Amino acid sequence: MNAMLQQFFMIETFRKALFLVSDGKEETQTQLSKTRFVDDNMLHQIQIMYAFLAESIKEDYDPAAFCHAFKDYDGNPTNIKI
Repeated sequence: MNAMLQQFFMIETFRKALFLVSDGKEETQTQLSKTRFVDDNMLHQIQIMYAFLAESIKEDYDPAAFCHAFKDYDGNPTNIKI
């Protein structure tokens, strides 16, 4: 999944078009850890991740929030430890 997301990120027109997309849904905060709440919307999370990668001076991004929003067929978040 990481390699695919990186490939899509490198397509500048795709990345810019993704920033313009709106699903019309408001943020729905869910608890990721004891002290961290995240928006449980995959589109919002991929937009946040790509904006961070495009604009941040940091060298890495923690995809935990994106993985939490990316659900399996049963509606469970992706386990980042697998």
